Amino acid sequence: MLPWTLALIAGTHVCLRWVRAKEMYEAIEEHKVTHLSGAPTVMAALLNAAPEERRPLARKVNFVHAAAPPPEAILMAMLEAGFELTHVYGLTETYGPATVNEWHQEWDRLPLKETGRQTHPSGRAIPGIGTMAVLDPVTMEPVPADGQTLGEVMFRGNIVMKGYLKNPQATQQAMDGGWFHSAISA
Repeated sequence: MLPWTLALIAGTHVCLRWVRAKEMYEAIEEHKVTHLSGAPTVMAALLNAAPEERRPLARKVNFVHAAAPPPEAILMAMLEAGFELTHVYGLTETYGPATVNEWHQEWDRLPLKETGRQTHPSGRAIPGIGTMAVLDPVTMEPVPADGQTLGEVMFRGNIVMKGYLKNPQATQQAMDGGWFHSAISA
């Protein structure tokens, strides 16, 4: 769940000043947290908590994580601890998360190890991003979705940047062909 979505549905944000396991577990319990966002380092803090800092989860907590997916061992430990996982990917130029890997109900029937493997690739555009495609950066044609052919993830839409401040050359390069090229950065 994205922060602005939570505000839209009149949800409650719980913000902590520091990434500390004891305080995170206390907040999850006290405020009945259903969704938690954080980088893999936040996962590590929760998993490495001393026994006296931990609290059992009364319900599944969906952990939305970004950045490079953590190692499979971390994903497995998070699932075993009672968290559901949602991986998102984004850039500053796409106003934060641009793609998501949402939980699929059929994953509930998979062995835990297989579930861990399913939770980290994110490839579906979030609502609001507009259009996302994997294109050949030279021809600007879509590449086959075969898991082998290399392409570049490109975006366009109303939450994709219009350009880099006072840098028309970088803007032209990044927005070539009317798409934001994710492999280009100023």
